[in-house]
Amino acid sequence: MNYSKNIGKIYKIPTASGIYCYAKLVNSIVFKFYKLYTEENITIEDIIKSETIFYASVHKAVFSKSKWEPVLYETVNENESSPLFFKQDIKDKNLCWIVDITGKETIAKPEECAHLDVLAVWDYEGIEERLVDYFEGRINKFVEYYRIKL
Repeated sequence: MNYSKNIGKIYKIPTASGIYCYAKLVNSIVFKFYKLYTEENITIEDIIKSETIFYASVHKAVFSKSKWEPVLYETVNENESSPLFFKQDIKDKNLCWIVDITGKETIAKPEECAHLDVLAVWDYEGIEERLVDYFEGRINKFVEYYRIKL
């Protein structure tokens, strides 16, 4: 199935706590997650003004099995559609790469990757847990596990 028709859609994400988060699909599998955690419906202006907390690739099951609801559409700009991620060698922590969405890899120092998310595909349940942990001030076990090793 071609998921590119969903690019630009903004999704309302229900959480286990009954509060909603929001994310925008910026390319066929990568979402931009906003710093929004609310019980109320909000406007596209509220979303656009919101800070980005992270980008993550989400498994395609999000489109068929999750309760994520497309609520708005906004054009994707070039900066949004080109997030960067990192990879780190499992044996040599000094061997790292910055990876763009096309798969282009650039050798980097671990310190240069510290602000990036790991190159991984999350299941939607893991993302929902990560969002709740973020907004409720808890450490997420998966974020910690995959954090760059300095």
